[in-house]
Amino acid sequence: MNQMATVESFLGVNCIRCKQPVPVPAQAGSLSPSGLSTSGPESVPGPNAVFLAWCPTCSREAPYLTSEIVAFTGPAPSSHFQPHPPLPAAKTAGTY
Repeated sequence: MNQMATVESFLGVNCIRCKQPVPVPAQAGSLSPSGLSTSGPESVPGPNAVFLAWCPTCSREAPYLTSEIVAFTGPAPSSHFQPHPPLPAAKTAGTY
């Protein structure tokens, strides 16, 4: 019996700060140079369209070009993050 192992992969960019893989949003992945379609009446951004991605490793957001999107093998890093601790409740006027 010959079974083929499925290899996980995802589209992403290398973080400009920590150089770790950052998964891209689905909308940006569909704009990657390999996924661009030139047909249709709508205007499709070119390979230099800019999008924002949040790095789950260093917890920083940065702008990237769609031309920087590459395919990574392996599972995508977890994108669960809490960028800031909850802020304390604001004091209202007249309370001390």
